[in-house]
Amino acid sequence: MNGVKISGYGRKVKCEKMKTHELKILPEYYEEVALYRKTFEIRRNDRDYQVGDKLILKEYYKGKYTGREVTRYVSYIYHGDGTYGLPEGFCVMSIKSSQPNVVLDNVTVNQYGKNCTSITNAGTLNLNL
Repeated sequence: MNGVKISGYGRKVKCEKMKTHELKILPEYYEEVALYRKTFEIRRNDRDYQVGDKLILKEYYKGKYTGREVTRYVSYIYHGDGTYGLPEGFCVMSIKSSQPNVVLDNVTVNQYGKNCTSITNAGTLNLNL
């Protein structure tokens, strides 16, 4: 099932399908992510990562995939701009095991498997279910 990214405030809301990214991850980092101890990824932002994107982290060792993988979702992104030691073009992504929710005017919508069609000026979210 595909999800939907919802962005924007006020009169118009932009709805897009979330991207799925398959990424290599070294064994020592894979273990920490799989055990829920590592809840972030630092990556070159060459894929235009966005909140809500699905990351399939595939363990990679000595030039080969091991067959182990874990799925996480991006819940927050800090884009590097040269401050705080993170160069421009890199990002730190907070990741979690469940897909993030979207909160609009005190209404929470779980994005998974729904299509957004519009949002009214009053803040009503219209979905195709």
